[in-house]
Amino acid sequence: MSQGTGVVGTRSARPTGYVRPTWQEAVGEYLPPRWRGVRSRVWIGRLPMVAVVVVTVAMSARLSNTAFIDEAHTIAVGRDLLLQWFAGGPAVNSGPAPSGVPGLYPVGAAALDAVGGLRLARLFSLVCVVVAVVALGSAAARATASNRIGLLTAYAFALTAPVVFVGSLATPDAACLALLAVAVRTGVANRSSVSAAITGALVALAAAVGYVAVLFAPAVLLTTLLVPPGEVPVRRRPAIALAVAAGLLGGLYLAAGSQIRVGIATAAASLVTPVAGQSSGTLGAEAALDMGLLLVLAVAGAVQAVRTGTVGRAAAACGLLIGGVAVPVVQLTTGGATSFNQHNAYAALLLAPLAGYALTVLSRQLFRAAPVVVILVLALLPEFSRSDALFHQWSDVTVVMSDIQAHPQPGVYLSVASDVFAYHSRDTVTGVRWEATSTLYAQGTAAVRAAVAERRHQVIVLRSVSTASPGQDVLLAALALSADYEKDPLVQPTGPARDQWLVYRLVNTLP
Repeated sequence: MSQGTGVVGTRSARPTGYVRPTWQEAVGEYLPPRWRGVRSRVWIGRLPMVAVVVVTVAMSARLSNTAFIDEAHTIAVGRDLLLQWFAGGPAVNSGPAPSGVPGLYPVGAAALDAVGGLRLARLFSLVCVVVAVVALGSAAARATASNRIGLLTAYAFALTAPVVFVGSLATPDAACLALLAVAVRTGVANRSSVSAAITGALVALAAAVGYVAVLFAPAVLLTTLLVPPGEVPVRRRPAIALAVAAGLLGGLYLAAGSQIRVGIATAAASLVTPVAGQSSGTLGAEAALDMGLLLVLAVAGAVQAVRTGTVGRAAAACGLLIGGVAVPVVQLTTGGATSFNQHNAYAALLLAPLAGYALTVLSRQLFRAAPVVVILVLALLPEFSRSDALFHQWSDVTVVMSDIQAHPQPGVYLSVASDVFAYHSRDTVTGVRWEATSTLYAQGTAAVRAAVAERRHQVIVLRSVSTASPGQDVLLAALALSADYEKDPLVQPTGPARDQWLVYRLVNTLP
């Protein structure tokens, strides 16, 4: 990316005749005379970035749904650790290993949830996304000496549906994005070895908060090539950052318990493990809707940077492009749909600077800002609908919770979304312990039939289509033949007509 794009050169002599004012000067003319000055021009210059932040907040804050299974599981892990640390509670196995070090984000999310519920935990994610937007835009502006590139980078990142989606979830992803974006900002903000070391430390912290950040770390470290030479040669900055990040992560891995190692292995396996009902074609269509325009602009920006930039900038541009598409391509190839949309938000973090550069080059051609405005509007419209679709890809549990609260029965409950129901019922239904259907299905068909025959569960909650599996087919058949369970009539929420909640309640008592 050529440095200085968008920077107006100095004039050797004051021009005569009419000089068109800058937009900042034009806006300042509408202010009262006593408000005009250097400080007012500074604040006026920040208005476009304020608009980016407002759009980001508005897009994420409008989304609403009951807890996502990852949110419920993460908060449960954090609650268990807090009880163990401060109340002397026993160590609890909360199911699958979390996607990051358990003592970091899960504990923070559980603390926020205890104070202000799920809304406060999600608000923290929105703050993190705002930090990521501002930091990434600032980094692009600093690396290219162009506020225009920085602003358009921030817009390109914020106007991406997966970013809006992550900003509404109480999962580690938003915090990871913020740490990686600040790492990029630190890497290009200074010329010293200290800034490179801080970049490495921030990358290591991001990887500890969410293991998947390791996959995007190399591209982030390459951004240290985007600053001019200073105290440390340009080629040594990535090496310093990499050494610090690798040292911290290596020490954490050696000192960590088995739970962290299992979590890392689980996160790695999820990238290549196909998910039933999610074909590569389906994932590709989703990626095209969410990331297609951003990817096209990023490719154009990378080509332009290679053609006109220095070797270091060309290397950084290629690294951002490859780093941005690598993980989505792997998941598209293998059909690994786990956290696919969240991972696309990380990809957007790397692709946005290239897209911002391409938009800047386009804005300096014929018609200047007109095509850029059209592109940004085209990006905003699908973002609105796609982010809403992403946030409603899991089922609202309100109707089931209302049924359970209306007829509370202590005992063991079985559900396809045990973490979510355990989260929403913990303060309203007492004497209930939730178990996951996946655990039962893994024991085989005989165990599924035995669970029904032996009346192990007081209530069984299933979905008719979306979570269908051979194990669920066996369970439904056993329930249909059982005289001990009765299906509750539920007023189904609006949504896919073929996918409904199924609640079976134990009605016959033992003689």
